[in-house]
Amino acid sequence: MITAYILVATTIGKEKVVAEELESMKEVEFADILYGEWDIILRVKVESLTDLDAFLTQRLRKMKNIKLTSTLIAS
Repeated sequence: MITAYILVATTIGKEKVVAEELESMKEVEFADILYGEWDIILRVKVESLTDLDAFLTQRLRKMKNIKLTSTLIAS
């Protein structure tokens, strides 16, 4: 099992809408809104790095109102 934290920058004013949409995804354990450079932090759990790659590239980064992400894989 892979656990990762993902920092997300959104379109200004869309933080809450994006966080709610992200929380509905099965991989996402939580999506918290932040203050500062990043708008949202996610904790996700997936079975493999391949699954993490698919989540990031095929789902997360294609979402409307997501401008930038940074992924940190937990040890």
